[in-house]
Amino acid sequence: MQKRILYIANDHHLYGANQSLLDLLGVLQDKKDIDLYVVFPKKNEEICRLLDMLNCKYFILNYRSEILGRSNSLRYIFITLLKWVYKLLINQLTVCQLSKIVKRENINIIHSNSSVIAIGEELAKRNKIRHIWHLREYIGEACGIHLFGGPEKYKRRIQNSDQLIAISKGVAADFGVTDKAYILHDAVALRNSPIEDNKHNNYFLVCGTLRPLKGIESAIQAFQQFVSEHKNYKLLIAGTGEPDYELHLKQLVNDLDLDESVEFLGYRNNIQQLMAGATAFLMCSEKEGLGRVSIEAMLNKCPVIGFDNAGTSEIVTDGQTGLLYKTLNQLVEQMNYVVNHTKAMDLITKTACQYAKKTFSSKTYGEKIYRYYEEILAN
Repeated sequence: MQKRILYIANDHHLYGANQSLLDLLGVLQDKKDIDLYVVFPKKNEEICRLLDMLNCKYFILNYRSEILGRSNSLRYIFITLLKWVYKLLINQLTVCQLSKIVKRENINIIHSNSSVIAIGEELAKRNKIRHIWHLREYIGEACGIHLFGGPEKYKRRIQNSDQLIAISKGVAADFGVTDKAYILHDAVALRNSPIEDNKHNNYFLVCGTLRPLKGIESAIQAFQQFVSEHKNYKLLIAGTGEPDYELHLKQLVNDLDLDESVEFLGYRNNIQQLMAGATAFLMCSEKEGLGRVSIEAMLNKCPVIGFDNAGTSEIVTDGQTGLLYKTLNQLVEQMNYVVNHTKAMDLITKTACQYAKKTFSSKTYGEKIYRYYEEILAN
């Protein structure tokens, strides 16, 4: 049976979820019995270029995720209400547009590429076809992801879904779907070949979307303590986020008198090169769904220092494939350990690279997804 899959992206940025989607498409494109389609809410030239290379058909339509901001002011509550009404109208219009595409292309599976995008569920119900919800992130107050209707109501909605994929055991448990979700770690395919015999330079690296839940403030605060004894080191922060939060981070750097030691690089397309040259990669998120960038760091022979919880704990074994910490002081200790124990870190880095290559293979991941599609269409 020909499989015609429509993937729905939650945003247009080339970060973790969309990188994982592109990796999957790269494996599935060789299957003769699969036709691949993707829809994005906005255009990203780099993503479009990569999709063109994969000969994958894509659509740009206006729709919104279920995420909303957070404030207790009456003005903000009123604005949020208006946004909610606007979201409903825009999403309903897009579902109508997508329904035409579904019928024209004979789509038989809708694959929502994130927990926080919900139009796929309604689209599938309207057209009486299969829907897969790919759970990639923790949601709720503690994670900084606020949803229309609240997290508990949204989780119940997902719990009532038939087809679920979760990128880690922790994410599945957070949604209360451990018994019904297919637990499948994302694969990671590097865009370029890893840099061999890379020389580590005097900087620590943080990269990804700049959001409060990513623990970037902890990285900055730990670096302040570390750099007091290691004046020749820098902290590089690669990525973009909400302008107000970026300003907050830059103000924190200024308040801690770190302007000469911390650099904000913005979005970079040479992350592999930055990882290969870093003393270590800092994964400070306390609720990381899986940690794709941690895996990328391993593949690029960059030591990983991560917060000991959630997805990070599932992929990093302390002292074997990286270093873990629980408190700010422990983070500083691990940063010092990396600098002072180079031979031990060389072994850890080598072990981590071998582990990542074996565990997060794109080919194996693609085959598992392919079989999952076959199973749900057969039932």
